[in-house]
This record gives sequence, structure tokens and C-alpha cells, in this order.
Amino acid sequence: MTYVTSGEVCKLLNITKYTLRHYIEQDLVRPAKVAQNGYQLFNEKEIYTLYQILFLKKAGFSLKDISETFSNEQSITLSYQEMLGQVEKQIQELSEVKQRLEHMLSIQNSLHLNKTTIQDRPIRYLKQIPHHLLKGETELDFKQIVHQKELDLSLFEERYYVINLQDDTTISYYVSNEHDYDVRLDAGSYAVKSFLAGDEEKVIEEIEAFLHEVPFTQESAQPSSIILYENVPVSVTYQNSMVYTVEQGAGNRR
Repeated sequence: MTYVTSGEVCKLLNITKYTLRHYIEQDLVRPAKVAQNGYQLFNEKEIYTLYQILFLKKAGFSLKDISETFSNEQSITLSYQEMLGQVEKQIQELSEVKQRLEHMLSIQNSLHLNKTTIQDRPIRYLKQIPHHLLKGETELDFKQIVHQKELDLSLFEERYYVINLQDDTTISYYVSNEHDYDVRLDAGSYAVKSFLAGDEEKVIEEIEAFLHEVPFTQESAQPSSIILYENVPVSVTYQNSMVYTVEQGAGNRR
């Protein structure tokens, strides 16, 4: 029978000696024998057991779960079914992370900070944030939100604010869908400006600058309202500032 040393096992399975020693201490695997010089020796059976441990760990099992599986051979099939469920869940989560990263990159690549441009926008559907979940017109009241039986997590995504320039009021919205919305922003060309702001004063300053930069037509020398929203996916890269975007366009709002 051929034996290999612990160092050779680690090289074969691409693990560290610390990892192998930890598995031995957890009684998940034992050397086939110990040589007179103190070297721990392993044969094919132990190497296969180590392969099983590494495979199950990669699938999301804890060492405790693996130990229980090894001690009850009748539960192996059930464990594999659970493992398959965990893997499918991980695939779904990774798919959502991939979509989010693609969304973040798309937004970041289309941003032109501190520059007013004309951009085409698709149809967007917004749902008004209930008044009891807000402090004032725009600040979320987390004490109220935490007691919601059904919490719509999209509240924490891009929040939109429709600012009425005539009476200086603001209504807060979050992104929804065509089946459940209060306001629809039609597709069309919008004047757009994105900027960094760390406080409300900076936001107001940028909005005022934007209103002077937008090429309004003679028929509409001054818009009655504008749209402001938080670019949450991009803002995660900034610690003390938020990336805001202000828009004004011909898109009808219902």
C-alpha cells in the first residue's frame, strides 16, 4: 500500500498544513499510520475523505454539518439534497449580485458628474412613500419602517423626489413597476445633471445651478417641477457623499 506524507497531501489537495491539522483535531480524518520518525502518513482512503470535506465545505456545509453527515451514513442522501438546495440558493444570490454589479457599472459608465447633458430615458414607474414612513418630506423614519409587517426593500434603492418649483414642496417616491405605481415618468429626452453632495445645502446649490443651465424652450421658460433621485448603487463607493441626479424633461407624469 502506498502512503503519502502530510506535506504531500497538502500539495495534492492545495490546502495548508494548518487546515489539515485542524481537520485532524476535529476528528474528521485520521492518518492511516504514524511513522517512527513521527511523520503522519495517509493512503487513498484518507485522501478521498479529505476530498469529501473540501467538496462539502465549498458547497456551504460547516465542519459540524460534515461531522454529523459522516457519523450517520443513512443521512448522506438527505444531506446531498440539502446541499443541492444550498447551492441553488447560492447561485440565485450570486446571480442577483451579478445583476446588481452590472447595474452599478451601467449607471457609473453613463454618469457625467457636474455636467448637464441631454439623455434619453425609458419609462419609469414610481410609488409614493407613505407619509407615516417619513420624517418631513424626504427623510425615512426607520422606527416606523421596522414595524412594517411587509417591508418593501426597494425603499432603500433609488429614491425619487418630485420637487414642485411653484410652491417648493417635495413628494418622495421609490421605484416600482407598471402594475403598481402612482407616477409614471414617460420615455423621452431629459436634461440631466449628476453631482456629489454631502448635505442638503449642496443639493439646493446644485439644483439652482442646474435650473440656470437647462436649455428651456420659449414655450416653457421655467419648468413647474423637476425630478431628483439618489444613485444609491454608485454612492456606495463614497463614504460621506451621495451621488444625486436632477432631471427635467418633456416626459408626462401621471
